[in-house]
Amino acid sequence: MGLSQGRSRTPQRARGGTDAGVECKLNRSLHSGLLPSVYRSRVARLAQEALEQPPPEQLELTLRRCIAFCYTVTPEWAPHVRVTAFADNPSEHQSNVPVYETLLVAWGVPGFEGLEVKCTPVAGTDVMYGIVVPNPFWSRSLSTQNGQQVPCRALMHQLLYWFVSLDDVDPRKQLLVNILLQLHEACYNCIGRHKEVFEYCIYDLVDAEAQTQAGTVPSASVGAEVGVKAGIGFETLERAQESEAATASEDAAVLEAKRIVHRFAANFLDRHKRAAVHAMAISPLKFLFQNRYEVFENLDSHGSSFWVAVLSEVFFPDLQMPFEEIIDL
Repeated sequence: MGLSQGRSRTPQRARGGTDAGVECKLNRSLHSGLLPSVYRSRVARLAQEALEQPPPEQLELTLRRCIAFCYTVTPEWAPHVRVTAFADNPSEHQSNVPVYETLLVAWGVPGFEGLEVKCTPVAGTDVMYGIVVPNPFWSRSLSTQNGQQVPCRALMHQLLYWFVSLDDVDPRKQLLVNILLQLHEACYNCIGRHKEVFEYCIYDLVDAEAQTQAGTVPSASVGAEVGVKAGIGFETLERAQESEAATASEDAAVLEAKRIVHRFAANFLDRHKRAAVHAMAISPLKFLFQNRYEVFENLDSHGSSFWVAVLSEVFFPDLQMPFEEIIDL
């Protein structure tokens, strides 16, 4: 006999003494060590640096220097550099498009609002009407420690200036080539691609800062060679050290070792979080929509933003994830 309308069934008592009709509460507690993110921390510090110690030059000049390095031209010739921006879909390739003007317009840099940069129209993207337009991702505001706001493009200016200021022989500077290429390509896509490229840029910055430039740390053999040339044996140099200095050196070495282990553990945690999001949602969805290009191509960008918002806002409110959230945009 069915239940009458407007009445509810009385929950039956389960064997364990609990009500079967009462939903079990999900244990959402995470260890505090799992909550932080190197990515989120670096973005916050980059915003603070952009506010307190901005580059000593305008974004336009920094961008010219970056283009000059990547395309082997002079900064004066950089605004005239034109390239082909390749897309996953061959029909969306952009031929003979400028790098300098495209980036300035897409980033919404003041003074370049009226500049018209023509390109091939691509449906469903920022350039659907055949011109480059400002993307709100770069003009969105990020908060600093004291509550002040800086636009996202100021963080990119800070990042580009850091890379372009490296010595040309520094291998880390080569990362700038791929950074600029992807930033330019994103201008012919959508906000999800801008978000994805920004994340890649922060990852590259974190990795580059963690690297020690080859040749800057002298080895023990170099120290011994210097001692011999000075007429002093390496063992004599070691014995001449004061006990307090030796102890201080040991303490410094221990602290440095701990710092290195902490850094690698923190970076591993960020990589694990990214892998977890892909294993949980992105990869299965890619399999399901592998034959629907318009869905498949957006899963790494829009898809990750959605699922990160679900994890951090619904299940684990204090969890920091190494992704940008663009739900509001």
